[in-house]
Amino acid sequence: MKELVIDDTIRQDPELLAAVEHATRLLEQEIGPSEASVSANWELFAVDQRIPTVRVKISDWTGSAMVHFQRSMLPKMADSALRLAFVRLWGDLLQVRSHKQSEKLKLLVQGLEDA
Repeated sequence: MKELVIDDTIRQDPELLAAVEHATRLLEQEIGPSEASVSANWELFAVDQRIPTVRVKISDWTGSAMVHFQRSMLPKMADSALRLAFVRLWGDLLQVRSHKQSEKLKLLVQGLEDA
């Protein structure tokens, strides 16, 4: 990862920290060679003040994408389920990247046509 941030509340929970570190390795594998240009940020928060939730947000120069996991489920998730979530997450960021690059290309072509 270009940058990896793990929230202090996660770091204080050994079981959750181990699950996040394992999940991060799987995420890096799914992203592949591009992982050097992608940052990841793991946070723990409560939805509706009731359901502890872990969120991982990945980002690059074009934008970001995120996925949520129930805190109680993350340490128990099978690698295959995590990989599927990360394939979707990476696809979401690639879609943001594609839109950003398409917009830049459109502006470049428009500038050439106006010249």
